[in-house]
Amino acid sequence: MSANEKIGSLSQRRYQRTSCDIPAEFHWGTIYHSAKIKVLGIGGCFLATDVKIPLEEKVHLCFYPDPQAPPIQCTCNVKWMTKKGIKIRGDKPHHGFALEFEKIYPEDRCRIDELVRKNNRIVKTIEHELKKKNPDKNMIKEIFKELRPGESTHLAHIKKACREEKKFYRLQK
Repeated sequence: MSANEKIGSLSQRRYQRTSCDIPAEFHWGTIYHSAKIKVLGIGGCFLATDVKIPLEEKVHLCFYPDPQAPPIQCTCNVKWMTKKGIKIRGDKPHHGFALEFEKIYPEDRCRIDELVRKNNRIVKTIEHELKKKNPDKNMIKEIFKELRPGESTHLAHIKKACREEKKFYRLQK
C-alpha cells in the first residue's frame, strides 16, 4: 500500500484527523530537528521532514497547536515513512513519517481532539453554506481562513479543500 493510499484509506481510520501546518521540533537521540505537522489526530500525526528515522524508533515531539497555550510534548513511535513523498492539501509532495503518540498527557490529547473537532465543524459549516441557493461568500471565506490561513479564498479552491478534508481525514459515518 502506498503512502497516498494510507492517507486516503478511510476504512483504516480509528480517529478523525485534520490537515494542518503546525511547526514542530523533535529529537531523536541527542539531535533536535525542525519539522511541520501536516496531519494531526488524537492517535498521532504525519511529520513533514527530510530526516530519515527507522521504523519503531522513539522520538520526543514538541509542538504548539495553539500559540497562546503551552506546547504539547510527547514520546512517539515511528510507524511508517514515505519513500517518494505524499501530497497533502494539494501542494508539493512532503517527505516524512507518521508518528503514533505513545506517552502523552490526557489533557494534551483532549486539546488535539478539540482542534480536530473544530476543524471538522468548520468544514461542515462551509459545506452547508455552499449548498444554499445564495451562499454567503464572505462568511465562507472568513471561516475558511480560520481552517487554512494563508491559502486562496477563491470559492473553487475552498470547495476542493473541503472535499479533500472530507475524503482523506474524516471517518465515514
